[in-house]
Amino acid sequence: MINQVFKGINKTVSTEQAIFEIDTHRAAKLSFLTLLYTDIFLLMADSHLSYSNRFELNDNIRALFNITWEQSIATWFSSMHFFFIAFCVMLHGCLEMRLTLPHKRLKTVAWFSLALFFVYLSIDDAGRVHERLGATLADKLDVQKSGAIWETIALYPSYFWQVIYAPLIAGFGGSLLLLGWLTFKKNLDKFIIAAGFGILFVSQCLDYIEGKDGGLLFLQNGFNLTLNEATRIIRSVEEFMEMIGMATIIWALLRNFSEYVPTVKINLVLHDSDSEPK
Repeated sequence: MINQVFKGINKTVSTEQAIFEIDTHRAAKLSFLTLLYTDIFLLMADSHLSYSNRFELNDNIRALFNITWEQSIATWFSSMHFFFIAFCVMLHGCLEMRLTLPHKRLKTVAWFSLALFFVYLSIDDAGRVHERLGATLADKLDVQKSGAIWETIALYPSYFWQVIYAPLIAGFGGSLLLLGWLTFKKNLDKFIIAAGFGILFVSQCLDYIEGKDGGLLFLQNGFNLTLNEATRIIRSVEEFMEMIGMATIIWALLRNFSEYVPTVKINLVLHDSDSEPK
């Protein structure tokens, strides 16, 4: 697969330059499969290390592979999903800038704005920004316990941060979905990106259920689980679905990019320092 992606590697090599040709369609498929298999590996590693007694490991080692733990390998990899989306969106912004006239750059601005937002989401996911800000604002409002804002937020049954961030994420995510639906060449790519956002939507619904009082009773009663066990399971499923959804969006973006740019050439110019005058 990798050799097929770099189909032109070493095709043109001399003492002065080396040219690499990348098949972007195959690169899109390879990227998706890499993300998919890594996501599955992280879920399986977490399940085996957390619930199996076959491995005698201390809590610090288990925490490294805990998919629900904020400071784990899975969290870092999840933040890289967001960054990869930002990179793919930026590629579409560059492409749009080349294809449109200077006075019709609204979509170009939209692509680059979305890229910046997903860079922020990458930082947020790694640093728990929305959880920390949400908890801080909740504490301040809890002290005041007055005003229309408090009365409105007090009615929300799940996590406080969702009141602030959910509309923001829905707005930017919906904008990316709309841009993809309007600009993608193939209908299959449109359905792939829609499926990716659909998976993300389900993962956020699970997050809502988890934060709601009594939201996990169906798991506790149905499978005779404690609250901690039910929370652990639904968080694992939620994080896994979130990564799969992002991987699917990345696949759709790269597939569409390959329709416009089927081959990327990288020209490395070799520099002989000995030949330069000192």
